[in-house]
Amino acid sequence: MGRVQKPGMGRYSPVLSVAFEEALVEHTVHLQHMLFGLSTTDIRQLVFELAERNGVKHPFHDNKAGKAWLRGFLQ
Repeated sequence: MGRVQKPGMGRYSPVLSVAFEEALVEHTVHLQHMLFGLSTTDIRQLVFELAERNGVKHPFHDNKAGKAWLRGFLQ
């Protein structure tokens, strides 16, 4: 694996907690192993929905997380 950036060390403050993002990684990997991979748009929509349901304050709009968030998440 590549280097892991610590939360808050990038250009923007993290929107989701480290635990939330780790759970998201586990979930997406589990789905992939079950041959049900998610597209980047699927992941962005899922994150928006989870943030909304859990009352997480976020800058997302159009019912999905932004492309910049996804790039940071994938790094």
